[in-house]
Amino acid sequence: LLGMIGNMLVLISFIRNRALRTATNAMVVNLSAADLIACPAAAPLALAVVLASTADLHLPSQLCYVQSFFSTLCNLVTLLMLVGISVDRWLNITYPFTSCDSKTIRVGICISFAWITGLTVAIAE
Repeated sequence: LLGMIGNMLVLISFIRNRALRTATNAMVVNLSAADLIACPAAAPLALAVVLASTADLHLPSQLCYVQSFFSTLCNLVTLLMLVGISVDRWLNITYPFTSCDSKTIRVGICISFAWITGLTVAIAE
């Protein structure tokens, strides 16, 4: 519940405050969106699978696939966004005078890559 509230506050702040709408903050908002999906979807399903396995209950195989899909998607997107934010910070420190246009394109590619890779791996799993 706290994870959902915190991530919703990040999204609301980004939407309502124009000064926060920067390329770097877009990556933080994307990270928050991935976490927001993980809170109500992946975490409860993972808990259900673990509790069912300890109590020798048999869950439908579809539930296990859905849990695996959401866990893989959210964890991989979160990981890739953290890497993207780190690389973005490094590039900003190393090359401080690059244009804003190239940064916006770079961030868009990073966000697209994170979600496409996450979806591809989660579907393939």
